[in-house]
Amino acid sequence: MDSESQTSSQDTPFVVVLGVAQDAGVPQPGCECHRCLAAWNDPQLIRHPVCLGIVDPLTREYWMVECTPSFGWQLRQLQQAAAGGATPALSGIFISHAHLGHYTGLAMLGREALAADALPVFAMPRMTRVLRDNEPWRQLVQNRNIAMSPLVDGRSVRLRERMRVTPFPVPHRQELSETIGFEIVGPARSVGWLTDIDSWDAWDLDLEDWIDRHDAVFVDGTFFDDSELPNRDLSRIPHPTIRASVERLSGLSPALKARVHFLHFNHSNPVLWPNSQQAQWLVDSGFQVAYEGQRESI
Repeated sequence: MDSESQTSSQDTPFVVVLGVAQDAGVPQPGCECHRCLAAWNDPQLIRHPVCLGIVDPLTREYWMVECTPSFGWQLRQLQQAAAGGATPALSGIFISHAHLGHYTGLAMLGREALAADALPVFAMPRMTRVLRDNEPWRQLVQNRNIAMSPLVDGRSVRLRERMRVTPFPVPHRQELSETIGFEIVGPARSVGWLTDIDSWDAWDLDLEDWIDRHDAVFVDGTFFDDSELPNRDLSRIPHPTIRASVERLSGLSPALKARVHFLHFNHSNPVLWPNSQQAQWLVDSGFQVAYEGQRESI
């Protein structure tokens, strides 16, 4: 599979992973499990909530998929990936759903922080209403810090001439808004972004066919297995476990398995650490562990 490092053209668009953790990141506030303690004591072990950057080096423009509590850090990483730091302003943000780690970073666009000027925010209709009708998000709209750009299921948004982003529905807890994933298509390759889903069986699309249609996919890997949170009812926070997803996809060819990158790791997930037995098992099974800074050309 091609990657950004393998392409000869410096003008090739690419996506860059800016976060791989579940909504609250690693370490989680107030947590003293051994993984969080390690991250409290070693900043190199910090992992940020899931976020993806889209970069067009030719125009030096860049977009963000999700707007997390780590927005400031992730914006800086995206700027550096785009052009070494001194770049134009962020071109837009795509929001998948109204859960903590996917939209609350929008608060940093207000006058107390970035003071953005009509930054396009792309969201589905219910998500758009959440932002237009509720504080503090409504203030961002009223003050023209953000300009809402409603998405339509299956209708592509053009990013200039070379790229497009298409939303698709995903079955996931919808207390406040829809949940969607994104297909990101460039001149040569395509990437799928699907960080949260209740169940593969509940999805209208066929997972195997969806993987086959893309050159790389980033998928829900919140929990490694059902044993991680013995004091929580996982039926209240449904996600397919990595172990179950690997079993489901065991019949894929090695080439298709290599396209699958797991992320959205809960702080309890041992796959967070590359030297863990679980991470090694996942790689030995033919799949990928997404990492912050990872690039995929499109």
